[in-house]
Amino acid sequence: MWVQTSDEDRILEITFFRDRFDRYPLDQGRFLGWALRRDVEYRGDPLLSVETLFPVDELFESVRQRDENVWLGKGRESVQWFLELVQERRNGMQQDPNSEVERSEGDGIP
Repeated sequence: MWVQTSDEDRILEITFFRDRFDRYPLDQGRFLGWALRRDVEYRGDPLLSVETLFPVDELFESVRQRDENVWLGKGRESVQWFLELVQERRNGMQQDPNSEVERSEGDGIP
């Protein structure tokens, strides 16, 4: 994935994005389009790419509270996919974490 950063650098990154999203809420859609690309194949949870840069739950709550008509073009697609992925993750967490989930060969999950 990306280069490992120190805890101090991670705090600075989160602070930067939080400030940016507060000032320019539409940048959340741009950020998701950049951090959660649809033109790559993910091994595992795609949300991990977002999580390395910003807390997923905080971003989810912020994005969810906005009117869906505020998102433009690709930002709207990115936001919608992000919301779906978080819901899937949360639904998966409600299942017994010790239970095996059967996956077919064609589902793209190793």
